[in-house]
Amino acid sequence: MPAILLLWNVLRGALIGISEIIPGVSGGTIALLVGVYERLIQSAAELVRGVVRFVLDVPRGRGTAGAREHLREVSWSTVLPVGIAM
Repeated sequence: MPAILLLWNVLRGALIGISEIIPGVSGGTIALLVGVYERLIQSAAELVRGVVRFVLDVPRGRGTAGAREHLREVSWSTVLPVGIAM
């Protein structure tokens, strides 16, 4: 990932985090304004699906392929820098 993109995602996360401590301002609104909201929501959904598939499939002997499939869909290059900066 280019350094400028990483820096931009960290800045987005910082803006979202700052907005969370200001009364009346929603972090979700800021995420929408900086253009990261939809990607974060989709990634969160894929992460949850991956964890659920892992928890259900592994004990049943189905392996981890289904879980890995969902986890590959998570936009880690956005989720991690934004999450850490928040």
